[in-house]
Amino acid sequence: MTIRQPTFVERARREAAKPLRIGDLTPAETTALHDAWREQLKPSLIAAAVEQRKLRSDDLARLDGFRPGTGLVLDDVLDFLLSPQGAPLQLLLEQHSRPDHRPSSVSFIDDDEDSPFRQPAPYNTPAPDSFTAHLREARLTDVIGDAPQQLLRAVVKSFAEATGNNGRIDVDKVKTQGPVASALYTLIAERTKGSAQNNTQQGQKLVGLDDATVARVGRGVDVAPIRSRMVAFDAVVDTMLGDTQPLKGVKVIAIQHLMPTLSGVLDGLERAGVDRKDMRLIGKSYSTVDEMYAWLIANHYVVHDGSIGGNAQSVEEHLVEAARDVLEEMFDGIDPTTSKERFLLADDGGKLLYALHTFFPQYAPLCAGFEQTARGIQVLDKMQAEGTPVACPIVNMARSELKSNSEIPLIGENVVFDTLRALDDLKMAMPKTAAVLGYGPVGQQVARALLARGVAVVVVDPDPKMQALARAAGCDVQARDAALKDAGLVIGCTGRGALNVVDDHHLLKDGAILVNGASGNHELGTQDFGKPGRFFLEAGFEADRFDIRGGTVTARFQGQPVVLGRGGAKLGSASMHRVMRAKETGKEVLVLRSGHVINLGRDLPPEFIQVTRALVFASMVQAAASRTAGVVDVDPSVQAMISREVDADLARQGLSFADPDFSRLASWDL
Repeated sequence: MTIRQPTFVERARREAAKPLRIGDLTPAETTALHDAWREQLKPSLIAAAVEQRKLRSDDLARLDGFRPGTGLVLDDVLDFLLSPQGAPLQLLLEQHSRPDHRPSSVSFIDDDEDSPFRQPAPYNTPAPDSFTAHLREARLTDVIGDAPQQLLRAVVKSFAEATGNNGRIDVDKVKTQGPVASALYTLIAERTKGSAQNNTQQGQKLVGLDDATVARVGRGVDVAPIRSRMVAFDAVVDTMLGDTQPLKGVKVIAIQHLMPTLSGVLDGLERAGVDRKDMRLIGKSYSTVDEMYAWLIANHYVVHDGSIGGNAQSVEEHLVEAARDVLEEMFDGIDPTTSKERFLLADDGGKLLYALHTFFPQYAPLCAGFEQTARGIQVLDKMQAEGTPVACPIVNMARSELKSNSEIPLIGENVVFDTLRALDDLKMAMPKTAAVLGYGPVGQQVARALLARGVAVVVVDPDPKMQALARAAGCDVQARDAALKDAGLVIGCTGRGALNVVDDHHLLKDGAILVNGASGNHELGTQDFGKPGRFFLEAGFEADRFDIRGGTVTARFQGQPVVLGRGGAKLGSASMHRVMRAKETGKEVLVLRSGHVINLGRDLPPEFIQVTRALVFASMVQAAASRTAGVVDVDPSVQAMISREVDADLARQGLSFADPDFSRLASWDL
């Protein structure tokens, strides 16, 4: 006689119905635990049971209602699976991927009953279909304890194999993967109703996916609607190139923020003669837009795999390593004394140019480059001060007049706009008082955007000239310690490191919100987390106390629950906020994006950022045409031409750099 084993649904209902019994507890303690059980775990089991019933093949394995060619976009499926709505499916995937077990017939000499060799050995029955095979492979190969995320990505891999060239899943191919795949697809289709899904795990969602799967995700990403809004950029390219190809045969190595409007620069480079196979792209992982990364892979660009999945502790160090690796690959087999090859380095932060002069100085005469950030120019200045001269032409876009006059106001608006957006997501109000640390060009525009929204601004800057400018703009000026004591919002804009959230924690107001408004992840000291010698400092803070429920990571801040991140985002990542609570005093502060730059989690509106993209393109063309080593400014006539084109395009839309307001624009997210 065969004894039927209870189903998962039956076991879940049985466990949920049991009272909580724990010995050696008082009745009050038992009641409290029972309430916690009823509030947290029991609903999860019941929800899982309901989902399991819905996933039965005789309930939902019906795809006849979906016409071929109209399937879900794979990118939206991935977003759904990593969202709180998709989190309950993790339990079901774990159940379905569990291999069958049977006692081993092998005898052992070891007589220790507790020996692992005395336990039944696992025996994997053949997977009934390809979908189950992917799940089991993910479960068996998980070596880092990230099984839920691995299983979700296994689903994506399975659906990717059923994805067409348009990035949509072919329902007929899903049918061939088995009834559970069909049921799961149908459930997701019904839940999403075929609408676009939000990426809740920016910078992390593609981690662990192979390039073939990422490429299939990228097939469903459409940059055209954003790209079409870069009218002035296209006019600049037309004016500069005409019918010429000044970059024909040039090889390009670029460290850039991988965001949608970068597609315009790539279009311009190809039109100028650069072959796509001769481009190497390195993204800054804290700013990489996942959908853009997938689009690049789908369109056969060569992108460094360190461009996604980084955190505040690793990005800066890894960029130099990545730059060295890519340069080594590009220079391989080339004799620097006889070669006629030309290399163009598009740098953001000085990492490429530093790596060139430090590790490959013999190849510098074959190269030209440009630097677009003030921090990168500081790297070059330091390099020269220490005795290493610049050995190739470098265009200084960072200090161009047009960049200062146009991009800086955008950065200020973007810092405040994205801070507000983050606070809205957290269901928190904008504090009434903000301290802006550093009143340089960025700090001035951040203060302007805050004042325009009715926030009182206190400026901290040691320069008397900057203090006078701040007062004239309507800001108060205070010493650093006094400003930090009372500010509900602290925005670092120095570019050199405004404070260290651990070392300066005692100076901050309880409940303060910290924002990095600079250009690198060193502004708030979060890049020091985990470094040698800092353990005992950081151990005084309950920085990582959080709860995970339904795929959402939460903590308590100022007595209220706040969502730190969603899905499988990791602490320290750009998609995760961080609560820093002092154990001794209970004082706590909230660090938005774990100290990553607040305004680099998404692109800027294409109508505005096209001025920067045009400057990048123009700087690359100018650098490639240069033959004299040294740092030079961007051609003033080219700057004037870019300014005319962009100003005219903005004027047609009633926009201007003088008073940018992003809230008036259509979405610029992929």
